[in-house]
Amino acid sequence: MGNFISVKLEGFDEAMAMFDHQVARAAAYSAINRSVDGLVTDVSSEVRTTYNIRKQDIDKRIKKFKCSDYYDLKGWVEIKGGVNDYTSAIPLIMFGATGRQNLATKSVKTMKGKYGYYSKEMKRQGKAGVSYKVLQSGGKGYSSKAFIMPGARGSLQVVRRTGTGRMAFKEMRAITPASMVASSKHGVVDRVIQKATERFQKNFKSNLLYYMDQARQGNRVGGMGWQDKSR
Repeated sequence: MGNFISVKLEGFDEAMAMFDHQVARAAAYSAINRSVDGLVTDVSSEVRTTYNIRKQDIDKRIKKFKCSDYYDLKGWVEIKGGVNDYTSAIPLIMFGATGRQNLATKSVKTMKGKYGYYSKEMKRQGKAGVSYKVLQSGGKGYSSKAFIMPGARGSLQVVRRTGTGRMAFKEMRAITPASMVASSKHGVVDRVIQKATERFQKNFKSNLLYYMDQARQGNRVGGMGWQDKSR
């Protein structure tokens, strides 16, 4: 089950009391659906401002739901997976993960001995593991016991051993999409809701003026006819 982002439709009840119901509903219907489109864009943008992830990798984890009709004025965005659902966490490979080979290096050092200077070959073991960067700010993380290998369908994945068996591997994951949005520390959800609320209010007001004008001219409002037959 995912996390949902919804925005309160301020001004709709007042519009229903002041204007023809069909005009108010048509204006809200259009404003909600535009706001949902914008909400997806805002979530993706705000997440990428905070986290080091590509647009396509976060966009496919966001699903939008628009109004189904003029009498069911609901729209929302769902973020895949729960905050604590590790199975939905984004794979570590998607956060700029790069592997390090465990190779030894050689160097020659001049040293002073009892009978003068001499050269000595020095060997140093390389550092293996995987480095990655989850947040845009701050430094990189590092896991010495991880490595990169091909996964399903040929895609790469960061894994670590879980046993001695040939296939005893576990893919390493970073953070759930829901946590990226919901974290109060980075304020992603607060910024997203503020933008969505402002967008809805702007669209709703302009839509009211447009549909009121259409109604005065006797045109059909929202493809349904502007007279509210439900009253």
